[in-house]
Amino acid sequence: MDYIKKINPDFIQRVCDYFALGTLKQARLIHKSLHWVWQIHTQTHCYALKILNPAIIAINNKDLIHFNKTQAIAETMQTFDVPTVVAFAKNQQYIVNIDNIACMLFLWLTGKSHFITTETAWQMGKILAKIHAAKFTMSHLPKPDWAGFSKQHWQDLLNNVQDSTITNRLADLIVWSEIASTARDYVKSELVVSHRDFDPKNVVWQNNAVLIDWDYAGLINATLELFIVALNWSNISLTGFDKIKFNAVCAGYRTIFPEVPAFSSFTVAGYAGYVLDWIEWNLRRIKIPGEEELAKVAIIYSIGALEAVMKNYQDPSVFNL
Repeated sequence: MDYIKKINPDFIQRVCDYFALGTLKQARLIHKSLHWVWQIHTQTHCYALKILNPAIIAINNKDLIHFNKTQAIAETMQTFDVPTVVAFAKNQQYIVNIDNIACMLFLWLTGKSHFITTETAWQMGKILAKIHAAKFTMSHLPKPDWAGFSKQHWQDLLNNVQDSTITNRLADLIVWSEIASTARDYVKSELVVSHRDFDPKNVVWQNNAVLIDWDYAGLINATLELFIVALNWSNISLTGFDKIKFNAVCAGYRTIFPEVPAFSSFTVAGYAGYVLDWIEWNLRRIKIPGEEELAKVAIIYSIGALEAVMKNYQDPSVFNL
């Protein structure tokens, strides 16, 4: 909390001065999830000021160079007609570092998120295909891998949790980890540069969709990401998913890639690894003061979504396997 207390009007004015935005008129904290977002008003415009949470960066084993790279990917995607917003840059740097507080500045987007219909699901498939069709160098990006997590690792992490709805899932986490390990070679193939967190929370709807938050951009297996995005936009949860919306995402994708490789058991296993990474990360996050409840919500939701997929994929017709 001491870190947050430093984000005062004087600090925000210094950010405004750095980018020559004029005098700060108003600022308010409007979002706290992994990082903090302030809405700031000057005499002429409204901006989003994203303060990077140092505790989150530490868990990710990332440095600020990573955020510059992901914003550069977003800016390149704009040249391929991908609707997105990019942080302000100065001297080719997207990160502002003032008093050891790292932040990024964006134009404020007025719109709504979590807008899921069959039509918007179709649009997401088409936007994802545009991203996958973009061609630019990938040599500097690390290839994805899934080394897996042992039973002992899961047990050690669960020892930090007091919620039985999470701790009782040790056996499932072990089984799912074994399934995910079968896709280790698969996740390294068919690689494209992409967003990798193409979720309803990361799309702002104005007249059209605008994709935000490229913090996790990098290399991913194209078919696996299509599967992930189709699930994200089909209201996946413990109770199941909306197959019409799932198929709508795939149909939108096929407007650019008519011959989409079929989803396979390796695709499902790759999805398991993707979700298990997120669960494992949140089990580490749970130890950070102030992050416990958000981490628990993310873990419980992710376990439910993964359980639903594992139940449904036994029937090949469900995911067109």
